[in-house]
Amino acid sequence: MQIRTKSLVVFGLAVLLLGLAAGAHAEFMQPKSISSNTGPYAGNEYSFAPELLIDGAGILDYNGQTEVTPLSRHMPQGVTPDGDSGNTWMSGPTADASNEYVVFDFEEEVASLSGVYVWPWFDLGTLNRCVKDIDIYVGDGSVLPQTTQADWQSVLTKIDSITVAQAPAPGADIGSQSFTLAAPASDVRYVMFDVRSTYGGDSPTGMYPGLSEVGFEVNPVPEPSTLAIVSLGLFGILPFICGRRSR
Repeated sequence: MQIRTKSLVVFGLAVLLLGLAAGAHAEFMQPKSISSNTGPYAGNEYSFAPELLIDGAGILDYNGQTEVTPLSRHMPQGVTPDGDSGNTWMSGPTADASNEYVVFDFEEEVASLSGVYVWPWFDLGTLNRCVKDIDIYVGDGSVLPQTTQADWQSVLTKIDSITVAQAPAPGADIGSQSFTLAAPASDVRYVMFDVRSTYGGDSPTGMYPGLSEVGFEVNPVPEPSTLAIVSLGLFGILPFICGRRSR
């Protein structure tokens, strides 16, 4: 009886170790670079480069924030600590928002991607430049970088669509909106936001699709320590599996 009890304890610990290894590493991550996009709008003194979606502009140094997290607050467009630069991405003008896209690059594969965080466009005036509907495409490290929206669509896989809500009011800082993907995507290096619509822009023929910040929920490639935990768990379970089969 005592041996059976010890065996059950070992089995329970092994299962626990496997569970910890499987779930301990989901984390918020921003891509390291922009691989391709339709280009920023550069019609005034503000910069609207797509890199502003992943560099913490409008978040870092605002109210003491030192890192970008899903709980971070974002300032309105054009309101930055130095007071003289933009902090969001905006493209256009365009008569068809579905011509706009951004491709994010993690620069190495993540084991899985399960969620999306989006800080919507907002500023001190109009909110209707905010991107509304987005198709999400992904690809692994074998994908060759492309230069057009159509070419990216042909080499990536569409996995989901999301609808971003407008900011509640002009001028007040905002947080992120989170989206859980219909199914996690594996071995992801590239993520494309393929814009399908906005909340109207400035006019039917002058839309300026924009967003403030973007991040993702990912499981990075397992580290050696994680693999060690998995190994311990497997070694703990294997004797029970073999014992059952030998009876």
